[in-house]
Amino acid sequence: MQHDDVEVRLDRQREGTAPLIDGRIDDRHEAPLGTLLKQLTGDTAELLRQELELAKSELRETGTRLVRDATKVGVATGLAMMGGLALSTSLIVGLGVALNGNYWLSALIVGVVAFGVGYSMVKSAMRDLTAPGLAPKETIASLKADQRWAKGEMRDLKHELTDETVPPHVRR
Repeated sequence: MQHDDVEVRLDRQREGTAPLIDGRIDDRHEAPLGTLLKQLTGDTAELLRQELELAKSELRETGTRLVRDATKVGVATGLAMMGGLALSTSLIVGLGVALNGNYWLSALIVGVVAFGVGYSMVKSAMRDLTAPGLAPKETIASLKADQRWAKGEMRDLKHELTDETVPPHVRR
């Protein structure tokens, strides 16, 4: 907002007219009820559109993060399998020689150890994928704040409409 806009708005208030902000009446006490309800409906619709855009944005970010993490897990798994196979073969042969030609025993030992390590890595990766949560937290918080705001607006409007101290001809 520019400095000139503030001066114009202040001049209008001094003249006794309701100043406009983006074509909307800024002073609720001078606006008719129909105008206020129209503004409230328009503001609510715009707010819902903005909330929907925020939710979409958060879901896109979450989806991008999940794809990135899943890709990392997939590539790491593939590389680990290739390296693991080469190392396992070498270990099986070396251990088989050390066990006087009992290659079946060396293969069993290496297989059990590899399975245990792989199992713990998969559990860790799955925990990392589910840790941050998938709920759009900012959108949920914003919607709760909007709900509180809307309830307050409705409460204020109801109070203004049913206020007994205001004469009936002055009520909107």
